Amino acid sequence: MPLFAEQTVTFDGKDMQNVEKRFIGIPKKQQSSEKPSGQWNTYEIRCDKDTISCYVNGVLQNEGTAATVSAGWICLQSEGGPIEFRNIYIEPLN
Repeated sequence: MPLFAEQTVTFDGKDMQNVEKRFIGIPKKQQSSEKPSGQWNTYEIRCDKDTISCYVNGVLQNEGTAATVSAGWICLQSEGGPIEFRNIYIEPLN
């Protein structure tokens, strides 16, 4: 699969698609639930068939349905600054 395959996902009833071969950006559902700088955050990202849900410190922040890509690379990113990751687990859903 190409790194930037044609992608679409439905978020709050609106179809989103990648533009100019970039990743789809979706706004947060809630006020930020991230901890202050220097403290560890917990992210749970669930991919169940064509539904993707992202929880930040237990708060649902993003959820998309009807995703057209359901397999491929898993990426970790930083938004321009140093970042550290720990305790990363990939588990199958029951």
